[in-house]
Amino acid sequence: MVDRAELIDRLKRLKKIVWGALALVFLFGFALGGVVAFLTKTPEGTIARGVSIGPFDVGGLSPDQAAQLLSTQTAAMEDRGIVFRFDDASIELASSIDSATNSELAVTIFKYAPEKALDAATSFGHAGTWGVKAWQRIAARLVGKSIPLEVKVDSARVQEFLRSHFGKFETPFQETSIDVSIDGAKIPHVKINPGKPGVMFVYETVTSVFANHLAKFDYSPTILKLETVSPKITPRQAQEVTPSILALFESGDITLRYGDSTFVVKPSEYAGWFGIALNNGKVIPLLRQEQARATLAHFIATFEQPVQESRFKKEGDRVVEFQTPREGRTIDMQETLLRIEKALFTQSERNIDVATVVQKPIIDASHTDNLGIKELLGKAMTRFMGSPKNRRTNIAVGAASLNGLLIAPGEEFSVVKALGTIDKTTGYLPELVIKENKTTPEFGGGLCQVSTTVFRAVLDAVLPVTERSSHAYRVSYYEPAGKDATIYSPKPDFKFLNDTAHYILIQTRVEGDAITVEFWGTKDGRTAWQSDSQIYNMVPPPPSKLIETTNIPVGVKKCTEKAHSGADAIFTYSITYSDGRVNKRQFFSRYKPWGEVCLVGIEKQKDPAFDELKGP
Repeated sequence: MVDRAELIDRLKRLKKIVWGALALVFLFGFALGGVVAFLTKTPEGTIARGVSIGPFDVGGLSPDQAAQLLSTQTAAMEDRGIVFRFDDASIELASSIDSATNSELAVTIFKYAPEKALDAATSFGHAGTWGVKAWQRIAARLVGKSIPLEVKVDSARVQEFLRSHFGKFETPFQETSIDVSIDGAKIPHVKINPGKPGVMFVYETVTSVFANHLAKFDYSPTILKLETVSPKITPRQAQEVTPSILALFESGDITLRYGDSTFVVKPSEYAGWFGIALNNGKVIPLLRQEQARATLAHFIATFEQPVQESRFKKEGDRVVEFQTPREGRTIDMQETLLRIEKALFTQSERNIDVATVVQKPIIDASHTDNLGIKELLGKAMTRFMGSPKNRRTNIAVGAASLNGLLIAPGEEFSVVKALGTIDKTTGYLPELVIKENKTTPEFGGGLCQVSTTVFRAVLDAVLPVTERSSHAYRVSYYEPAGKDATIYSPKPDFKFLNDTAHYILIQTRVEGDAITVEFWGTKDGRTAWQSDSQIYNMVPPPPSKLIETTNIPVGVKKCTEKAHSGADAIFTYSITYSDGRVNKRQFFSRYKPWGEVCLVGIEKQKDPAFDELKGP
C-alpha cells in the first residue's frame, strides 16, 4: 500500500511532467505558428512565393513586374523565331507572316498569351477562405506551383510552311488504288494502280515538337526526320476485289429523292466514287466520299437553303423586326452517303431518300416584347479616316452583317461566325497584298475595324471576353495601343459571352469616317472597371522598304503606310457582379515594329491579280 508521502511525491513528479509537456506543446505551437507565418507570408500586391509561370519564377513579384518579365522573355522568343532543320538544310519560321504593304493583314503564326497565366498566378494564395489561401501558399513554398504559359500556334500554317520548304526532300508515297471507268459501250473497267513506297516527314509530329519548344522556351532547332512509308495493299489483293466492284454496276442508275424532286446519278457518274481500303487485313471496296460530294455539289447547291434569322432594331421604346425569319434546309451528307453506300454494296433499292436537316430560326419574332431589350448596355465608336475605298466598303459590309442580330442568354458570340463568308460573293472587296514578291488580292482588310469596335463595346457593356488576339503590328486606326482585336477567318476570332438573363441586341452604324457598335438589353446591377493601356518595351521601326509594283504609274513612288514602333501593352478589366463576385483579367498585347513601306511603279507586266482587282 502506497503511503501518503510517496503519493504526494508522485503527484509532484506528474505535475512537473504535465507542465513540461504543456511547455513543449506551447513551444511547438509557437514554432509551428512561426513556420506557418513564414511560409504564408506574402506582401500585399505580390504573387505567392514558389509560383512560376512556364519556366519563370514569378513568386514575390507584383503582377506588373511579372508581366514585364514575361513580356521580355516572350518577346525575345517571338523576335527570334524557331529554326527547323533537316540534314544541312534549315529555315527560320518567324512569329508572323507579313503582308508587305498592310500591317493590318499580317498573319500570326505563333504568339504567347500570358493573360490567363498571370491571372491564375495573381489569384493563387490570394482567393478563397483563410485556410485555402494558407494551404496554397504553404504548398507553393514547399513543392512549388507551376502554371503553364499558353502559346497559340496556327498548326495548319506551320505545316504549310514546312511543306513548302522541305517538301523537295520527300519521295511521295502512293498506296495501291483503283480507277473505275465506263467505256463507250457502257461497260465498266477497273484499272489497278500499284502502290509505291515513299519517304515522308510526319508534319503533325514536327508541329507538336515545335509547340513544345515554344512552351519550354527551348531555342534549339526543331529537327525533321524522314520516315519510310510502304503500301499496305498489294496489286494482287486489289485484283481479288475487282469482280465485286464490277458487279455493283448491274443495277444501273441511282435516284435521289426529296419530295417531288429527283436527281439521277448514272453509272458513268458514280464510277469514280469507288476505291479500296484495308479492313482487318482484308481489302474491301469503299465509297470515296470526296468524289461523291463533288458529283452531288450541283444538286446540293440548288436544293439547300440557308436559315435566315430575324433581325431587329430599336424604334423608340420598341424592338421591331426588319428581316423576316425563314427556315433553313440542308442535306445531311453523311447520312445520305451512308444510304447510297448501303444501296450500292448490298444491291438493294436504288431509289434513295435524301436525308435532310431543317434549321429553325433561333428567335421567335412574335415574342419581341419578352426579349428584355430595354436599355443601352454599352457602346463604342472608332474612326477610320484616311482609309482607302475598298477598306471602307469592307467595314460597311461587315458592320451590316452584325446589325440587328440577337444574342441569346448564355450564348457565346463569335464575330467570325456572324460575319460568314468573306469574299466577293458577299460584297467584300480585295486589297492588294504583296508576299514573297508576288501580288495577290486578299479579302478582309478593314474587318478588324469592326471586331475592334465590338471589343470596346463589349468592355463598355460589362460583358466577359472569351477569346481575343491583338494585331501583330500597331495599326494607326486603333490607337492608343492595347485595346484592339484582330480576326482572320477561321482563326483568330473574337468571342464574348452574354451572361445576362436576357437577350442582347447588336446595333451598328457607319457614318462618315466612324463606325459605332451598340449593345441593348437589360442591366442587372453589374459594374466594370478598366485601366488605361500601359505601353512599354518600345522598339524603334526598321528602315523603310521599297517594293516594285505595276499597279501605279512607272517611276511614281507611293508610301502605303507609315512606320510604327513596336511595343507591349497591358490593361486590366474587372467585372463586379451584383452578388459580389468579381471577374478580373488582364489583356496583354505585343506589337512588332513596322517599317514604312513604299511602292515604286515599274513597267507593266501581265499579272492576274490586277485583273481580278480591276474586274470586268
